[in-house]
Amino acid sequence: HAHTQCAERTAFHLERRHEYAQQEVGNRFLSARSRRIELRGSFLHQGLVCLWLNPDQLVRSYLGAFAEGDPDAIAAHVAADFVNEHTSALGDPCEGRDEYRRRLPGFLARLPGVRYDVEDLVADGDRVVAAYRISGTSDGTPFSLRGVMWFLVRDGAIAKRTDYWDSLSFLRQTGQA
Repeated sequence: HAHTQCAERTAFHLERRHEYAQQEVGNRFLSARSRRIELRGSFLHQGLVCLWLNPDQLVRSYLGAFAEGDPDAIAAHVAADFVNEHTSALGDPCEGRDEYRRRLPGFLARLPGVRYDVEDLVADGDRVVAAYRISGTSDGTPFSLRGVMWFLVRDGAIAKRTDYWDSLSFLRQTGQA
């Protein structure tokens, strides 16, 4: 049944430029020698091996994708009707994977080297909450902030993300306040 579902998913491609891709599955790890990993919904394809990512693994993969700076890899994690909500005054909410993907290059360019490091993650069914530390640079000035994201996962993709972070701390760290 999983192979059938796997084959029927819409393909999103995540290019990886390392030789080994390792993904935790349950209590064991599976390594695959591959240069291409395809994400279809929350099915991760490595050659002929199809791995199911549960909601917390999907969120970790999504947040980890920012460090690679690839807009396609990031957007591959979200649903077509994705809702990107921000509680910060500096946040820029949007709806839809296409609009989110369109905005990602600007975000990544404004914050070179941006990365989310997960400090804690709690999952309950299709809901995941991740406490994170975001770091990078803005106009050549390094910053590091803590925040929390709340996710809703539906049909193997992130349907909604609500981001809670302190924009005043960002402005102070980057010399804008």
